[in-house]
Amino acid sequence: MAEGEDRERRSGESGDTGESSGGATYDPSEKPGEPEEEREPAFHPHDRARTERASGDDGQEELLDDDPPPRKPQKSEEREEDDDEEKERKGAPPPFRAFMLFVATIVFLILGFLFWSALIAPTYIVALILAALWFVAAYFLLGRFTRRRRHLRFPIRIAYGVTALAVLLWLVISTAVGHTVNEQLVTGQKLSQGRPTAHIPEKAPQTAPTRNILIATGRFVSTGAGSASGQASFVKMETGQVKLTLKGLDVTSGPTLHVFLATHDGKSVADSKDLGSLKGNKGDQQYDVPQNVDPKRYK
Repeated sequence: MAEGEDRERRSGESGDTGESSGGATYDPSEKPGEPEEEREPAFHPHDRARTERASGDDGQEELLDDDPPPRKPQKSEEREEDDDEEKERKGAPPPFRAFMLFVATIVFLILGFLFWSALIAPTYIVALILAALWFVAAYFLLGRFTRRRRHLRFPIRIAYGVTALAVLLWLVISTAVGHTVNEQLVTGQKLSQGRPTAHIPEKAPQTAPTRNILIATGRFVSTGAGSASGQASFVKMETGQVKLTLKGLDVTSGPTLHVFLATHDGKSVADSKDLGSLKGNKGDQQYDVPQNVDPKRYK
């Protein structure tokens, strides 16, 4: 019993000194002289799999099977889809903005139509072809413009439909419906057809009698853009004004028909004079020729 008390006393003293020296405690189950086992820190199996690396023969580190594959940076497709959805969620534009888009689309279509069909096209058939091609091209251009602006499609599509329908109806109506004009035409007499006087007057008059002079006359000939018939004449009035008269005119109707004084065979209007819009596709009518125009240059 004394020995046991001495041992406990010694162990208590050694424990006090151990706590003060290093904080070590005495374990009665341990055998004296045996070293303590080293304890490894606890790791989760997945954490251990992520941290371990297997070394290959070439010395390079390889990922273990348990390691997850590296994530690749995703493209901006999801972001673009989100932007499209956000724009799609936007409501219709305000009324004033929608009206301005409507008007701007109509002006854009009309200007292109006039440019290609009225200024560029040499004949009526070519004008129709260019007008159709323009509206097809404008459809794709407007679709391209509204691809990322879906909330603007409604006023633009309405303007496109209204303009295309209006132009189509105008072409059909102006081509199918004719207009007849009957004006009182001036006439003239050729200088070679003047009546000779019955006798030589004793005293010549101071001024020659004034009369209308027929400078030239001819009949219409079709150039392939439709049927044409009638007679055209240049008549010089007593005042010096030259008139172009169209007698018995009958031509195929159409939009924006004009009267041109053209050189050569009349198929080209490059060197020509525009006398204005045609008054009617049928009947008798006349037009003023500008003072600086020599009618003898035109057939």
